[in-house]
Amino acid sequence: MKIYLDPNGNDAFDGLTPEKAVASPAAAACRAREHHAESVQIAGGDYFLSEPLKLGPENSGQTWAAADGAHPRLIGAIRLTGWTKHDELRNIWRTELNAPLRSRDLFINGERAIRAKSKNLTAVAFTDEGILFSEKNLPCLVSPRDVEAVLINYWNQPRIGGRSLEHTKSGYLLRMKQPGWRTYMETASLGGAPAEPGQFRALENALEFLTEPGEWCFNSRTDEVFAIPREGVDLNAAECLLGTGEALMILDGAENMTFRGLTFTGTTWLQSAADDGLVTIQANFRKGRAVSAETRWDERNWIAPAAAIRGDFCRGVVFENDSFLHLGTGGLHLGRAARDCRVSRCLFRDCAGTAVTIGAFKNIDRHPERIGSDLYADGNLVENNLIEHIGVDSYAAGVGLCAGYVRNTVFTHNTIAHMPYSGISFGWGWAWGGAELANRLTGNRITNNRIYDVMNVLFDGGGIYMLGRMDGLLVEGNYISEVNNDYGAIYLDNGCQGFTVRNNVIRASHRNYIYKGDRHRIAGNYAEKSLVQPDLPMPELCDEHHPDLIFEDNYRQDEAVEARIMRDAGVQAAHIGA
Repeated sequence: MKIYLDPNGNDAFDGLTPEKAVASPAAAACRAREHHAESVQIAGGDYFLSEPLKLGPENSGQTWAAADGAHPRLIGAIRLTGWTKHDELRNIWRTELNAPLRSRDLFINGERAIRAKSKNLTAVAFTDEGILFSEKNLPCLVSPRDVEAVLINYWNQPRIGGRSLEHTKSGYLLRMKQPGWRTYMETASLGGAPAEPGQFRALENALEFLTEPGEWCFNSRTDEVFAIPREGVDLNAAECLLGTGEALMILDGAENMTFRGLTFTGTTWLQSAADDGLVTIQANFRKGRAVSAETRWDERNWIAPAAAIRGDFCRGVVFENDSFLHLGTGGLHLGRAARDCRVSRCLFRDCAGTAVTIGAFKNIDRHPERIGSDLYADGNLVENNLIEHIGVDSYAAGVGLCAGYVRNTVFTHNTIAHMPYSGISFGWGWAWGGAELANRLTGNRITNNRIYDVMNVLFDGGGIYMLGRMDGLLVEGNYISEVNNDYGAIYLDNGCQGFTVRNNVIRASHRNYIYKGDRHRIAGNYAEKSLVQPDLPMPELCDEHHPDLIFEDNYRQDEAVEARIMRDAGVQAAHIGA
């Protein structure tokens, strides 16, 4: 049996025929459960979600797919209309929201608007209360509570909101939201260097900074949106989508479900505007309110970033030929105990956070036997996806593909490009749990991926970055180029043990290899001899030290073999996305 979903339908209908289609995804899910339907056929058009669509065990076995030739969009945004000229000289337009809402993401005609930011603004000092600026270069802000400070600290881009602006004898003090600012001041060295004013990059989201076409800002006091349109754009004729929802879909406990031919778009993530701020540890994972100088290494306090679609305890969930476009969050996170799931032939473009995350990242996920349960993500496949322009604008620590505590997980034939940070981040836990994890997180493979133009903003990452113990991890057949910042195009960081790295091609990168840990066999790779910086061997003690680390023959030159590896790397599918 099939349920029909059409934006021109009616939720009072039974959905059993195209003429009696329901109008909302929530009604379609309800009808599918009532009638034990095997599929939901989705007509073209826009489906605006005011809250996440929840699909769980009772929806198991269903396929949600676009009708033939249709291009449905699931949207976590509202349309903005009624634009009027606010400032003739600066060409600033404004519109007022009908209800109090918050957002960090505006998309105009399918293009991300850039949040207005300060130019040539430097911090004089960091204090316990906030950031001190000189009187010369900071204008008096009308709405300091809407302003957000952007920081760069090695492999992180923390963001913390302002609270008030005070004129002092030393200059202007922007008092920051607490406890977010306090957390950063006390724990910045976990995820970089101790806090210091050189880490400040800009303030964002103030009308005073709105100067360039394509920029916008939001005023929460008046519920107004301001924008300067790009050349040739009429805002009243354009599609203006303001992201308002964090999640589009929650799949906790879903089994054997397929999603095909769908476009997911228009989310936002407001964590950086909260009192806790976005104080990150790595890959946009943030430090929770309980983190202090004493507890900063307790990963129970680290919280996963938002994703448009997320689910724990999923089994056999498939996303194929879907598009994840213009998101203020990450794309897809199949987390704790996700089993036998597949993400295939999907397009991820213009996402503010990580495109695909697999597995979970907490202490209990590293040692689930302590509660008598198996929580590992196992048997998942991410293949033939095009992933580009990820971590844009807002959350530069996002990566293309990310895996936590996983086993039998395969990342293969993906193309990943134009990234502020790493292309792939695989593993978690630094050097913790070495011997205890032996032969548990096994069967993982990173093969035949094409990764280029990455590490464009942050550093201490790589084309393929690996972390923690995963015995037998295979890294093979990948073509990596244009890794534009330190460290390694192939980077084995703390706690790594027993990896095999072979038959990879590295071109035009800042550095070729970095390897830590033991028992690795890094041999038979193809890299340019001119890029030996030199490499950085860093064998480190884990629970026990085994000096049998092999690093040899990694600057091979064979044009025919290299051409074959490069040809076979990356997306091989004929059709990608919805």
